[in-house]
Amino acid sequence: MLQRYRRWLDRRGNVTMFWIVGIAVFFIVFAIAGTLVIIWMQHAFAQAVADAGSLAATKKMDQWVQEDLNRELQAVIDIYPDQDAYTIVMGTEEKRHAFMTRVINRHRDELRAVVRKYVTKNGGHKKGLIRLPVNDRIEVEAQTKFEPLILQEYFENTFVKGSGTGPTRYYLKWLKSEVTVEY
Repeated sequence: MLQRYRRWLDRRGNVTMFWIVGIAVFFIVFAIAGTLVIIWMQHAFAQAVADAGSLAATKKMDQWVQEDLNRELQAVIDIYPDQDAYTIVMGTEEKRHAFMTRVINRHRDELRAVVRKYVTKNGGHKKGLIRLPVNDRIEVEAQTKFEPLILQEYFENTFVKGSGTGPTRYYLKWLKSEVTVEY
């Protein structure tokens, strides 16, 4: 028993053991650090993809709000030519909220298609979320596929999420509650 203990205390060959163990530990730490860097880069990429989807959604929503407002104002002018059409259509907070709800419900499928088109065109996954209003903006949550350096088989269907928001819009203040649309 004492001789075994003396062998462990013998320093010859210990440097080789430390190098072998040290190299293995170094590779494990390097792989973990590399995976964290990849997650960070893919998150930044997912945010850029979400920004593209949000900008496209905001541009289309601008168009739809203007078109629907013009259509409703014209309908009121045709019926009540002597009265202020804007006050009739948008005169109260409830009317503005109802108007925005109608616009979103009328164009929900088109909104999904626009965001999905721009997200996938920029390298994102075809599924995600659209939230409005978030600080008077349209927020898009996009996903990108996670591709780690090690253990790929454990992360086959794993995605990294990122969110992006477009510019502020006055008409999004008219919504009293958040609307979430899956695309």
